[in-house]
Amino acid sequence: MYMTPGKSGIANRSQPVKQPEPAPKRKIRGLGDVVHWVTSKFGIEFTVKKITKGKDCGCAARREALNRAVPFGKDD
Repeated sequence: MYMTPGKSGIANRSQPVKQPEPAPKRKIRGLGDVVHWVTSKFGIEFTVKKITKGKDCGCAARREALNRAVPFGKDD
């Protein structure tokens, strides 16, 4: 037995379906942001934090240095 929109109630909703809001886009300022994005997507960031047991590995400073060395676009 097939379900039709009229009998199943799918097409007869009393309230409109809310669409999820898109995630805010983050501005990629330079190469450091790209490296951070890649390492976080592939799990490298998580692995480094596990190995260093949460100690500062210098990632934030490296990210800022790479952003200054290879910037993308105009400075705001």
